[in-house]
Amino acid sequence: MKADLLGCATGWEGQLTDDFLPASSQSTQYKRIFAYFKQDRLLLIFLVGLIWVALFLGVLEPAAVAALTDSLAGHVGHEWHSRLLMWLTPSGRISRVIALGLIWLLVRATNDTITLAREMINNQLRYNGTARVRTQLFDHFQQLTPAYHKTHPLGDAIYRLGTDSLGFFGVLDTFVGAANSLLTLIVISLVMLGWNVKLTLLALALAPLLVVANAYFSRTIRKTSAVSKQADSDLTSFIQWAIAAISLVQLFGREKTQSKRLDGYINRTIRAGMTMSWQQQIYPWIQRLIYAVGYAFVLAFGGYLVVAGGGRADALTVGGVFAMTFYLSQLWEPLRRITGFTADVQNNAAACARVFNVLDLEPAVTDDPAAQSLKAEPSVLTLNDVYFDYHESRPVLSGINGRIERGEMVGFVGASGAGKSTLLSLLPRFYDPTRGSISLDGQDLRSLRLSDVRRQIALVPQDSPVIAGTIAENIAFGRPGASFAEIRHAAELAGAAEFIDQLPDGFQTIIREGGQNLSGGQRQRLAIARVLLTGAPILVFDEPTSGLDRSHELKILNTLERLKATHAVILVTHSLTAAERCDRIFFLQNGRVAEQGTHMELLERGGAYAALAAMPHLVEETTTDDSADASAHSAA
Repeated sequence: MKADLLGCATGWEGQLTDDFLPASSQSTQYKRIFAYFKQDRLLLIFLVGLIWVALFLGVLEPAAVAALTDSLAGHVGHEWHSRLLMWLTPSGRISRVIALGLIWLLVRATNDTITLAREMINNQLRYNGTARVRTQLFDHFQQLTPAYHKTHPLGDAIYRLGTDSLGFFGVLDTFVGAANSLLTLIVISLVMLGWNVKLTLLALALAPLLVVANAYFSRTIRKTSAVSKQADSDLTSFIQWAIAAISLVQLFGREKTQSKRLDGYINRTIRAGMTMSWQQQIYPWIQRLIYAVGYAFVLAFGGYLVVAGGGRADALTVGGVFAMTFYLSQLWEPLRRITGFTADVQNNAAACARVFNVLDLEPAVTDDPAAQSLKAEPSVLTLNDVYFDYHESRPVLSGINGRIERGEMVGFVGASGAGKSTLLSLLPRFYDPTRGSISLDGQDLRSLRLSDVRRQIALVPQDSPVIAGTIAENIAFGRPGASFAEIRHAAELAGAAEFIDQLPDGFQTIIREGGQNLSGGQRQRLAIARVLLTGAPILVFDEPTSGLDRSHELKILNTLERLKATHAVILVTHSLTAAERCDRIFFLQNGRVAEQGTHMELLERGGAYAALAAMPHLVEETTTDDSADASAHSAA
């Protein structure tokens, strides 16, 4: 697998085969699942202890009912627990009945209390394990390159984090429940055999029917569960995308089309969900029918044995029949969990597989085991014969060479698709070159710690993302400990302080989701201020003046010219005004440096740059932002 960059360029759908656990590796996967609960060993031990106590009390409860029933008829059971209860109670019939009733109440209340404690322990285990899964998955999402996140919808990540992560406790609970069920099955079976062997064998004779039902449904429940989860994930992804694109939909009048698409996703979810629901409901329905047959056999045959016994001392009593029905109810649930173990665990395993599907992706960019830290701020960035391709048959960059020093501002110019933005993504190591290298003061970026590289090279992307929080928090995102004076100074350098001061709450203004209460130009100036505050010696800007009016464009360019005295400034731009300010221009064409030189040198050369500079869109690429700013001010 060529890391996540090349291995994840798939659509939203048709990925179900990747979400199944291979049969040969299921044991390994289960070990991975249980590893998330290692820190909860004491809780698990306590839970097992409570299970043992509950099992003992579960044996006593029906025995107390049987002893009470037989006491009313003047009989005493021959079983050990019946004799124990009789020994513990007074000899008088009324006193014994009262005492047995109190014993039953004490046993029942204690058992209910243990059930409550077990539920709370299970909840704690669920929260602990799920939190660990979500934290690791979230951290891994942050390590995957932009290529993964561009080819996988946000809704899919949300679904895996929010829903699939719950499957880990589901698997643990199924295994613990199966172990408890096996122990319960053995103990209750032995107790029932102590009452009556024939009646017990008759009850257990129906177990093969449960095995057959489980064998049938376990083959299909996991598959239908995975299909249903994928349909839910696709629906979540579409809703997330559709909400984000509402303004575009309204602009082109595509509301009905989007509504039909939503209906399609919803119908897929309904079909998949109903298929799974039918299986999940029919399976226990069949089990309940089998249970009903078992109860009928026990009651009928047990009644026959009571009558046939004729009141002999070793004969089955009415209390014994009642006790057997109680034990039978305790027996069927363990039988169901054991015979249904595969179906139960596979449903949760499908969710775990979707999480592991992401965790097993290797980030395209990681620290080398021998990675070194930068000992001083770098002053020279060098591109050494850099090649890069997303797919081997389609190279994006071919043989890029260049040297950029502190004290100069360099521009990368070219038509759309020439490879400019891809080149910028290589600088902070979002990707690594396929061939060649990029170095800081002669040190290959791949030999340096990733955190050091990104501390020295700061990138302002064109889409200018913002975070939920105040304007001050957005500016200080890359340097949380900055003082307000430093935050304000960065905003002034970026030309953002002017509009911030006009907002009712100034730097404490809350930015809405996606920066909806700010214009594009305002978001861009905040992004520039954020980078300036970090103090990184190499500043990289992707279209820094896009969306700004002429006045603000000049302010930003003046700021960048001042910054080059202490920084290396790299621009990708379509603005002729910005290109004129650059000390050197690299003109990219088809992934290669076709020309390089100053603005005037390239114009005089009369080549591809001069031809592109003559086009109207390059001469005046920026747009006036004043009206948008005014609207955003009032909205804020």
